[in-house]
Amino acid sequence: MTTADNQNVFLPGSGFWALTTAINMIIVCLTLLGNGTVIVVMIARRQKFSSSTNRLILHQSIIDAISGLIFFFLRIVKSSNLHVSERSNFLDQLVCRCFDKDTLLWWAYGASTYNFVFISLERFLATCYPVKHRNMVKKQKLRIAIGIAWAIGFFFALPMVFKSKPIGGRCQHVNFIGAMQTLLDLLSIMINYLIPLGVPFFAYVKIFVKLKKGRDHSRTNCGPDRRSRAKKNVLITMLVTSILFVICWTPRSCGVIIRILTRGSGTAFSKTVYRVMTMLVASNMFVNPIVYCLMYKHFRDQLKDLLLKRLRRNQVHSEQDAMTAASQ
Repeated sequence: MTTADNQNVFLPGSGFWALTTAINMIIVCLTLLGNGTVIVVMIARRQKFSSSTNRLILHQSIIDAISGLIFFFLRIVKSSNLHVSERSNFLDQLVCRCFDKDTLLWWAYGASTYNFVFISLERFLATCYPVKHRNMVKKQKLRIAIGIAWAIGFFFALPMVFKSKPIGGRCQHVNFIGAMQTLLDLLSIMINYLIPLGVPFFAYVKIFVKLKKGRDHSRTNCGPDRRSRAKKNVLITMLVTSILFVICWTPRSCGVIIRILTRGSGTAFSKTVYRVMTMLVASNMFVNPIVYCLMYKHFRDQLKDLLLKRLRRNQVHSEQDAMTAASQ
């Protein structure tokens, strides 16, 4: 496919553009529906989800819902090239640097990634060092962890602020020099892939070693209690979400490595491959709520109970309305 053909498939009205738009809409709908459900259930049953893990899970869904709204604006609403005034004033700079190169979206992605890292660390402390967990993990510490997650996301997205600027009434791409771009790519892999992959891996290995020792000990006693089974269910749920994170982010990270190795050779990814990799990253926004519904028993039970109560309430109202109509 030539460069001209590769650009034409992304023009409005082309078949690939229509397919891309349809997939993006599916991603947005699943993201908002899934994370919205998690947010509603956990807020409606806040007393049932008052643990530190559930608070971080709630924050995870809030970040992913925000990501979905930003994704909708950037992929569905925004045109491919933003128009600004030719004065290059502060507003023009803001539009180009924040909205032209997905800066806000990658900020939210980074915050979501490190919020999940903190969930893994919180589970590690709760399982391996329960006394320290009770003394250390307080509401104030959780707020600090949430702030750190957003700060790391901002640091990750910061280079994108300098990749676009207003020139002649349009937002124009700015190329970094080769060494600078290589450094940024390496930092990108480390911050948004290696650390989020390595920290949970270390945490879950330690957790499973601890659980194995606890299981051997429980065989000599009365067996695992209900609370330990609930903790294990949460752990397995978060482990599955970690595996899905690897599936969604590995192609993009491999693409960055290939770009580093082939820089200067004249080869580059086509826009089609790039879009597929970014769509896979975006799909990480909606997979977590699916896992919660399928594997997190406590969440599933609360969701079912909430829906059943709502149905019963509607049924009672319908019967009362029918009796009122019959008496008139």
